[in-house]
Amino acid sequence: MMREVKSIPLGRLNAIEEELEALSGWLLERLVNEMIAPDRINGVAVIISRIRLLIERRRKFKHA
Repeated sequence: MMREVKSIPLGRLNAIEEELEALSGWLLERLVNEMIAPDRINGVAVIISRIRLLIERRRKFKHA
């Protein structure tokens, strides 16, 4: 996803954000139901945050 965010058309960024939301919800559900360890969630959360930051930067660059 990180590579994709760097190169896809800006119009597709919303779809990537929706995928990130779905992934975040899935991970939270697993955490609440103790199906995944908190340390694994933290690692994925960092990656999700980085992808969101890349999306934000691409959008800002477009408007600059």
